[in-house]
Amino acid sequence: MKEILIVLTETYPYLHGESFIENEEEFWKFDKILLIPTNKIYGQPRTYKNPAIEVINIWDGKNFIFSGLLQSLGDFDYWNEVRRIVNHFSIRKLLFLTKFIFESHQKAKEILKRLDKYNFSSQDQVTLYSYWAFEAAYIGQVLKKKLEVRKFITRIHGYDLYEQRNKYNYLPMRDTIFSTCDYILPVSEAGKKYLELKWKKYQNKYLVSHLGTKDHGVQLLEETKEFHILTCSNIISVKRLDKLVDALALVKNYPIKWTHFGDGNLADTIKEKAHEKLGENIAVEFKGKCKNSEVIENYKNSVYHCFVNTSDSEGLPVSIMEAISFGIPVIAPDVGGMKEIVCDQTGILLNKGFHIQELADAINNMASIYKEDTNRYQELRNNARKFWEQNYDAVVQYSNFNTFLHMKGNDK
Repeated sequence: MKEILIVLTETYPYLHGESFIENEEEFWKFDKILLIPTNKIYGQPRTYKNPAIEVINIWDGKNFIFSGLLQSLGDFDYWNEVRRIVNHFSIRKLLFLTKFIFESHQKAKEILKRLDKYNFSSQDQVTLYSYWAFEAAYIGQVLKKKLEVRKFITRIHGYDLYEQRNKYNYLPMRDTIFSTCDYILPVSEAGKKYLELKWKKYQNKYLVSHLGTKDHGVQLLEETKEFHILTCSNIISVKRLDKLVDALALVKNYPIKWTHFGDGNLADTIKEKAHEKLGENIAVEFKGKCKNSEVIENYKNSVYHCFVNTSDSEGLPVSIMEAISFGIPVIAPDVGGMKEIVCDQTGILLNKGFHIQELADAINNMASIYKEDTNRYQELRNNARKFWEQNYDAVVQYSNFNTFLHMKGNDK
């Protein structure tokens, strides 16, 4: 008998996305781990530490948009979904759903082909794990119907949780995915509450499962002339970096340096806005897209005084877990699960939909503490670090999660 874990990701271990899986995968303790990226991949895979991992590539230059047509038209769940959305019907939404179904079925078919060679026996214990509750989870429910699995679980984060974050205000096949999963794991209490309100009939399946980050040590605090602000995110509309630029334009009392890690379709717009609006007291550095290992190495060797998040919507950001692990205080808005990690112990929680002046005041407040009350500022850094140790240490979170993965489908 072998213990086998099948993990469905978006692109991991390829490309730069899903870097937080790097914190988790080495804690999976199975005889064999089949890691399957379900989205288009390019280049060479990143190095992963778990020796049991084998990556399965289903792409090979295929186009999956229409090739799953036959399987999809015979899927009763698809037609039930069409009937479910008929009251909020639009051609674009129907096309979105249909493309989602076509691609998912063909990807599942390709995965099943590649799994044939492993010759799973009836004695093998197979756990099926989707890292996202979107297309990968739908593919997972198709696989569950074809494979003998001990348990099928999905994590659920932010974009795959909140329908309002989707441009169609719609996430397809929720009922089918949730009914097939044995457990659905929101990464925050806020996510669990949202699911209980939106999909109450599956509330016995919801279990909060925090993500975690590794211990890279505490950042040594060195006195600098500038108050150094750190941000780390994609530069896209939901992250609202434009609000940070507007707020920094109001900060006049202190010399500020702002360093950003990440890239996106609004990068040029934000850079231009920063160049036009920010005064001589604000220095700006855009690092662009970096590997997570490069970001962490920078954190180790630099001094940052405050991490800022300005998003309109979030799950529970790993970027903030990383920041407080180094002892960096945080300023962030009360969206998603943010108030579970940003509190008096770790920094300043802004109102949801905060005004620009509120953010500027918070930056001024944090800078004044750093400049004028060294003991209080050091205590805040110490408290941020302790909060991470108690709640988001990868060793604790993922060791417990590995135990959960090995449980039978009806165990908790």
